This record gives sequence, structure tokens and C-alpha cells, in this order.
Amino acid sequence: CDLYVHATRFEGKSIAIQEAKALGCAVIASDCAGNREQIEDGVDGLLCLLTPEGIARKIEELIDDTEKKERIVAAVKQKGNGQTEEIQRLLDLMK
Repeated sequence: CDLYVHATRFEGKSIAIQEAKALGCAVIASDCAGNREQIEDGVDGLLCLLTPEGIARKIEELIDDTEKKERIVAAVKQKGNGQTEEIQRLLDLMK
């Protein structure tokens, strides 16, 4: 997939968000403390209200604006995660 939605009321440091970013997915996550620590809203992901409408609005925003989605994915790749080599080895094993 190229879009990952992480809707939760509370989150520590989400490994799923890290994995989605590592795989090049644009991330939409509910606006809660742990998610705010991992996503800079509008830069390397989008934060949304934890309501059906809030989630749908952000999904539509990225589906309708492919340039925005591409900017977010590029920002994620630029920031990296400090484990690029390990992740690439894992991806190579999965091929």
C-alpha cells in the first residue's frame, strides 16, 4: 500500500508507524501524544481527529492531492530512521 492509517486514542511510540514510513507509505495518524512525537503534521505525515469524518477527510486529502502525498513520502525518506541498511537487508530477504 502507499497510504497507512493509524487510528488510536493513545499511543506510545508506534512501531507500525515506523514500519510504514520505512516502507515508503504516507502516514495518517490520529492526533494523540505518541503519534505527535513521530509525525510532524503536514511534513512527514498527517495528524487527524479520531472521528470517522476526521480520518476520511485526511484520506481524501492525500488521495486527491498526489503531489502532497509525494512530498510527505520524500520528507520521510529524507529524514530516514537510522536503520536504513538493516531495513534494506530485510526487504532483500523478503524478495
